[in-house]
Amino acid sequence: DDSAALADRLGRYLPTEQQDEYEEDDDERLSRREARQRREIREAERAAAARADAAVGAVDWGVTADGVDYRMLRLASLRERVVISDTGSQLFAGTLQDVVDPWGTHTRAQAEEALHAAAAEDVFAAMPDGWQSHVDELGRGLSGGQRQRVVLARALLLDPDVLVLVEPTSAVDAHTEAAIAERLVEHRSGRTTVVMTASPLILHYADEVSLLVEGREVARGTHADLLTVPAYRQVVGRGMEEDE
Repeated sequence: DDSAALADRLGRYLPTEQQDEYEEDDDERLSRREARQRREIREAERAAAARADAAVGAVDWGVTADGVDYRMLRLASLRERVVISDTGSQLFAGTLQDVVDPWGTHTRAQAEEALHAAAAEDVFAAMPDGWQSHVDELGRGLSGGQRQRVVLARALLLDPDVLVLVEPTSAVDAHTEAAIAERLVEHRSGRTTVVMTASPLILHYADEVSLLVEGREVARGTHADLLTVPAYRQVVGRGMEEDE
């Protein structure tokens, strides 16, 4: 959760607040007066949240790009250069080509390269009509690992200056995870990639690793260096065998 919150910070996204405790449909079971009162309360709460968000956005963000605080950057420009792909990322219905390249701005060769980097060739191979195969809303019909790799391929295809990935391999097996870790290094060469993960397979390839404790960095180094830190071993040890 702490690393996911940091990802939001790096992308200049406000923290996700708790949703309303009741659904909109609940209003249908209330009297008109009760429903109106509830809507007024809800609107007042949303207005207060909007004011709070505006206040947060009006002060220095605490994250800089080339020494310039995020607050001073145009949000549209920032969104083009810093892309966040987290565990909440979803797929829309359409052809496989539309799902991987919803903007329609990349070549088939670039899309295939992104699929390879995400170790998702088997997803393509299983599709009866290739790139024109239909993918259901939210990727229904795909396994969790397949959906996760297609989401990763979509993010890689954008090829932003800075790509932040949150647990991009949590739903795949160790063999596939190792392939993704190795291919990410080659595919993202020359750009900045930040990965929030506890996977030793990915951390092994990282140029630099930061250990977060309660949302703050307490140690930094390579994966091998940090294995001497007990708190780090406790985090990544769940993905390692004793003899490793």
